[in-house]
Amino acid sequence: MTMEKNAPNGLMDEAYRRVREVLVEARSRAWQAVNSAMVVAYWEIGRIIVEEEQKGVARAGYGERLLQCLAQRLGEEFGKGFDQYNLRK
Repeated sequence: MTMEKNAPNGLMDEAYRRVREVLVEARSRAWQAVNSAMVVAYWEIGRIIVEEEQKGVARAGYGERLLQCLAQRLGEEFGKGFDQYNLRK
């Protein structure tokens, strides 16, 4: 026999509510962890790009080539979110 046939509806509702709460909280923590990791990653990407672009005034044109090359290579591996526009932002 299944639990549903043996347990009163109130017990099933309570078990469902508790299990659902665990899942909702776990998903929320997972999203928060992912979001935090991505914020750190994007900050580091920006720092690396700025450091490379600011190595000297004579290299100002290099910054654009850097973004073009990064966008192409990152786009091939990680998808559309790493185009020049997004890297510049």
